[in-house]
Amino acid sequence: MLTLTALAALRVPPSSRLTSPTKSSVRPRTAQQPRNFAPSPLGFQTAQLQAQQQLTTEVPRLPADAMRLDDGRLIARTDAAEYELLSGIHDFYVSGSGGSGIFLGFSGQANRNEHLLPMGKLGCKRLLSTARTKRWWMGPAFGKSASDIAPETQFVLCELNGGSDAYALFMPLVQDALRCTLRAGKGDTLVAQVQSGDANVRATGMEAALYVAAGDDPYMLIRKAFEVVAERLGTFEVASRKQPPGDVSLFGWCTWDAFYQAVNPAGLRAGLRALHAHGTPPRFMVIDDGWQSVTQDDARPTAAVEETEQKTGRAGADDAQGSGAEIFGDGWSEEKVNDPTIVEGDAANPFVAGVTELYRRHIDGADHGKPAVRLWRGLAKTVLREQLKGFFERNTPFSQRLAAFCANSKFEDAEAGTSLEEHLRALRAEFGSLRVYAWHTLGGYWGGVSTTSAAMAHLGPSKIYPRPTRSLLEVEPQLAWDAAALAGGGMVTQDRLSLLYDGMHGYLASSGVDGVKVDGQSGIGAFAGAGNLGGGPALVRRHVHAMEASVAAHFESNRCINCMCHSTENLYSYRSTSVLRAADDFYPREEASQPVHAPWPCHAIKAHPTPCPLAPHPIVPNPIAPTPQPPPPSPH
Repeated sequence: MLTLTALAALRVPPSSRLTSPTKSSVRPRTAQQPRNFAPSPLGFQTAQLQAQQQLTTEVPRLPADAMRLDDGRLIARTDAAEYELLSGIHDFYVSGSGGSGIFLGFSGQANRNEHLLPMGKLGCKRLLSTARTKRWWMGPAFGKSASDIAPETQFVLCELNGGSDAYALFMPLVQDALRCTLRAGKGDTLVAQVQSGDANVRATGMEAALYVAAGDDPYMLIRKAFEVVAERLGTFEVASRKQPPGDVSLFGWCTWDAFYQAVNPAGLRAGLRALHAHGTPPRFMVIDDGWQSVTQDDARPTAAVEETEQKTGRAGADDAQGSGAEIFGDGWSEEKVNDPTIVEGDAANPFVAGVTELYRRHIDGADHGKPAVRLWRGLAKTVLREQLKGFFERNTPFSQRLAAFCANSKFEDAEAGTSLEEHLRALRAEFGSLRVYAWHTLGGYWGGVSTTSAAMAHLGPSKIYPRPTRSLLEVEPQLAWDAAALAGGGMVTQDRLSLLYDGMHGYLASSGVDGVKVDGQSGIGAFAGAGNLGGGPALVRRHVHAMEASVAAHFESNRCINCMCHSTENLYSYRSTSVLRAADDFYPREEASQPVHAPWPCHAIKAHPTPCPLAPHPIVPNPIAPTPQPPPPSPH
């Protein structure tokens, strides 16, 4: 069953302006200024949504100056007392206020694509933070000082020193082409890291780098903070102003763990029959990865293959869509699909065996800056490049690209007279009412869009290589030698993004599909490093906005599940979609994955039955009773 969590959305972004205005020119928005967001295309509200809106309009009674900068100190104030939250903060100024907090900006720095700004000593009793654990996901961590804050931290909730029921939160923001995160600095200090993701996109400042607020109720503090930030940024909207699809209340089944990419119509029918036979009939089904027409661009040179694709909808290099046994032999598993340290069939090669053992012992899970990792990174880009690239091509789908909008020949076969539409009609005839979603990535497929398929030529795709930010490489060093780094990705011309999503969604809607699960979202931003794309946040925002517009045009009731999307580049770009997946995949044989997949989102749901305004953040547990930090997630 899918874990579905309500999220926040957005509206039209402000004009791109990289250089911060002077302090005197900053004009903060007030509560009286209009929001200027487009009304929801959905003209109805559920009782749950109305109740949530009523909840979020209750503003806690706090002093007007609940947060202020005072001679290098950041002071938090509640009804009970004042608290020194930061000492030694000199590079920031107050650029606006709202709710019980203030916006902090900076200016006058060197014109760079990355800034590291010390914020001084953090004073708190204990804290709860959420940081990215992979490019796709984030998770909670607990601590007592700034030294416990990891790179790529996107939210911090503090219990303040010396008092009870006194809390403060830090929200690093995304504005125009810049993204701010938090991390630990030297001497137990807090540091703000601001990056554009593109060496050519530079700035001397950022007007709204962070929002900092204080209060005596952590839940109300969080709710109100997201409303204030949504108002200031103008790029997303909170859950209370959006309508979740009714499908979130249905029991559902996703095909991934049952079939992985070997999903086919017979498997769909068998799975539904099994669930019905055991008294758990699903009314909601996600056809996950394995239905699309994909190809390996570098492995398909002939016109004959192109003609076959146009005729059947199946790409020439479609072997990864076969059964697991065909790919890996007996005993195959998802770990073998996703683990680049497994080199099947080459064990008898002493060189390959030696390199693999070196990777497992010294590289896998090691820190980004370790000498062994730096050495491996150099080898992966030079002498081992072709071998590693070949491994990804043979054993994973991550370098394959979308070759056509229609389904592959497992679902669309003109000669056999079958189609996705007919298969879905037959399933509904047998099992009754059934909501069906289909999977795709934000870029089309894992490797993007084919640069060689005639069916995709109108999108103007070109091959580009990602350049992840330094902080993201610290979190996931493998991004320097994964499939995208070695084979590149097919990126659609930016003014044709709507054609990509309209093509995919139009085909699916005409085939009887009710909605989409959009995966692989937080991997898009790294491609901005290739240059001329306006920076990571701007690149992601364009993709998300085009995708949401297409969802609204082709599917009723806002039917979209956002997945692998926990970067704030994505979270602060959702203006209408309201559901996302809360945790990493379930890997049955990896013990370290269990705390990631189950307890984190369950902990959040148990502690906070009312949807949080930005529920992808698992921040809702009361910090008074933090649980032990789980082991780190698998690096795969």
